[in-house]
Amino acid sequence: MFLSEAADPRIDYAPTAPNIRRSSGSSPQVQGAVIFGVTAALYGEITIGKGRVEQANFDTYQMLRINEAPAIEVHIVPSVEPPGGMGEPGTSAIVPAVANAIFAATGKRLRKMPVDANALKQQT
Repeated sequence: MFLSEAADPRIDYAPTAPNIRRSSGSSPQVQGAVIFGVTAALYGEITIGKGRVEQANFDTYQMLRINEAPAIEVHIVPSVEPPGGMGEPGTSAIVPAVANAIFAATGKRLRKMPVDANALKQQT
């Protein structure tokens, strides 16, 4: 399942941003977090073989490739809350967003991650 199969692969993400001192670094940080979150949703399976994790490094862990990546628009919402994480929330928040987008497009609810493209293609 590649996002490039969608008609308009795009993600709009609007994090709250308390007391940003250097806003030029915020959008790239959020974009990177979104890429890691989409990677987790689509490819994030960790397998165990002979009692060990088989994905030892990024050469054996599939990441979202540039040709698969959606356009990511970051819309920073100012906040008066105390400072917190800027990019970290994007990683976990995007996984259910991907699942909901798949449901909206296919009518199929996902109950397991990562996304199983073969299960999506099966008739229900």
